[in-house]
Amino acid sequence: MGNIMLITETSLPKAKFLFNLIKYCYPRRYRTFINLHSDNLIQWSSKDTYLRNLRELEEKGIIKRYYSYKVDKFSKSIKTSWQFKDTGNAILVDNRAPEEEDFEDTIKASYKP
Repeated sequence: MGNIMLITETSLPKAKFLFNLIKYCYPRRYRTFINLHSDNLIQWSSKDTYLRNLRELEEKGIIKRYYSYKVDKFSKSIKTSWQFKDTGNAILVDNRAPEEEDFEDTIKASYKP
């Protein structure tokens, strides 16, 4: 979580966007390319801001975007340079993944008041 806040310069909307992007990429992390539909990106931010968020992450070297796609066949793809942690370092509550795997719950599970 600390890396997300550093990369996004503590911008809550950008942090939520990056959190959801990394969460989406995690189970796909061993793929060469990760196909990512714009509907997901819009859901994580908005139609007006998702491209700006992607450009900023690309400028910071977090992702690389690829522009080939085929309508109704496959979406545009990205490649991430995120350093995924070992599953032994996962954020757990009572030895389980947080129930509501959203940004706020992960923050609560990660840090104590």
